[in-house]
This record gives sequence, structure tokens and C-alpha cells, in this order.
Amino acid sequence: MATQCSDDDSVIISSDSCDHGIQVLPLWQRTFQLHESNRRQRIQEDLALLQTFEVQRQEREKQSYILQNQIDKELRFQNAIIDSSTPTTPTKTSAISEVHTDIQPDVKLSYIEEVELEPSYEKCKASLPYGDNNHVNENSPPSYENVEKHGAAIVVTSIVEYVRTEDAHGILPSNLPICDLSDKESVRCSSCCKMITIFNGTRYTGYACKDDDGKKYHMECYWKLISPKCKHCHLELVRQHDKKFSGILAKFNNAWYHVECYEDYSGPRCPVCYDVIQGSLNQAEGIRCIKDKNQVYHFNCYTKKGKRNSVQLPI
Repeated sequence: MATQCSDDDSVIISSDSCDHGIQVLPLWQRTFQLHESNRRQRIQEDLALLQTFEVQRQEREKQSYILQNQIDKELRFQNAIIDSSTPTTPTKTSAISEVHTDIQPDVKLSYIEEVELEPSYEKCKASLPYGDNNHVNENSPPSYENVEKHGAAIVVTSIVEYVRTEDAHGILPSNLPICDLSDKESVRCSSCCKMITIFNGTRYTGYACKDDDGKKYHMECYWKLISPKCKHCHLELVRQHDKKFSGILAKFNNAWYHVECYEDYSGPRCPVCYDVIQGSLNQAEGIRCIKDKNQVYHFNCYTKKGKRNSVQLPI
């Protein structure tokens, strides 16, 4: 048997095969056909698996449908038992149909509607939270006659007060529960945990205060503990030299501030002159300002803008 080698080293052709007309494919082509057959086989296996999953899904849906029907049937059975055990009272329509048998159908229907609608209206009227118009409840809203129809501004007056710390009577504590310490007694402050002794060149004076629970503090620490706080910075309203506060307090809308916090951060600005509405230490009664809706004006600025012509200022 003679063999011949072609130019392609990967193809070997036999003389016997050539005589019978059989041609051997190249190696890369045979490899491609093998991979293609494997791919088709995997696709068929995946399709068979998907069909199996679909059958299982349909079976689960069928079982869930049967189970839901059983649950609904059981619920209807339980409701029927409850309805049979509950005594029923004849309704007004049934009573009317039994008594007035000689009434024409159209007249009977109108009469039934009139009897049925009137009690429901009375029931709704009685269930109103504020009652009828003749009764005025303390929680009832104002009547329409007492409300201004043209949407006039709600104007109120506020006071901005400035007061010194030493003159803030009723705001800062006046009497401190100072207690005496013996020379041999060694006590630590319950606030700063330092010894309550006289420190030369420090802010501690050596005096001690005792609260209701028996805890002892530096007088300065206890003062800061019970002192009210500024609404802006939440620090004590007492004069603190290390914080560079001047010791002047400002009161606005029943809230107390350090005057520095009020004028720099929390104080309202007049929409007319864009200045902070400040108070004065020279006026004990404070400075009047006008609050119109959500804005606060100087009294003079509010008058100059002509709002006094449209809204009467409160006295």
C-alpha cells in the first residue's frame, strides 16, 4: 500500500482511499465538527432540563390552586357557622315589606329610601367632632364670621430685651448651697473630678456646693451645672471670661441667648432694612418689633412700608 503526503502536513491521503473516492478531512475541520456536535448535544440536554422544570412548575401551581380552594372552602364553612350562630334582627326594609304589602312598587321604593336615608343623615350629623352650629365647643374652630375673608396678615408684637447677667433676676439661680469643708477633708468635685481646694492663679475659689443628693462640687462647677443654657450655643448663661462673653443676655420669643449669639447668629433680620432687630440696655421694657406672618420687622420699618394702613397694629 502506497501513501502520499500532500503539501498540508496535517492531511494524510492513502492510495487505497483515493481509489475508493473517500477523502480525509483536515484536522482543524474534524475538530470543529466535534465541538459543534458537542454543543448541539448540550443544547438538547438544556432544552430537556427546561421542559422538566416547566412541568414541575405547572405541577406546583396546580397544587397551590387546589390548596387555595380548600382554604376558601374552609373559610366559607366557618363564616356560615358564625352567621348561623349570630341572631339576626329584621331590617327596616324587611319590616316595611311585610307590613305594607298593598303599596305600589314605585311608592314603596321611595318610602323605603326616605326611611333609610334620614337616620343615616342624623347619625352622621351626631358623629361630627364639633357638634352642631348652635353649640360652641372649646376645641371647635372659629366660625366663618370671625375669620377675615381677605387674608389679612396676622400681626403681633414681640419684645427684644437686653439685660446684664447680674440683673437677670428669676433667670439665674440666686442662692447657692455652699458647704464648709474641714482642713483635713479631701473631696473631689463631682463634675470635673478635681480636688476642691484653693488653687492660686486659677478660676477656682475653693468654695464647695452640695446638692440634694449629697454630691459636692466646686462652686463654679455647680453654678455652671444649674445655670440655664443659651438657646443657640447651649452654653451656660453665666458670664464666662474664657469664652469672651460680655455678660449681657438677650431675650426674644421667651428664649434667652448670649447677646453675641443673638446678634451674630440667631437674631431675626428686618426684611426692610436687613439689620438684626436688637434691644437696648437703656430701655428696661425692651424694644418693640412687629411679627407679620413669618417675618419680624422693626416697628418703624413696618410703619414706613405702609402696612399700618391695611392692618391695624395691636396696642
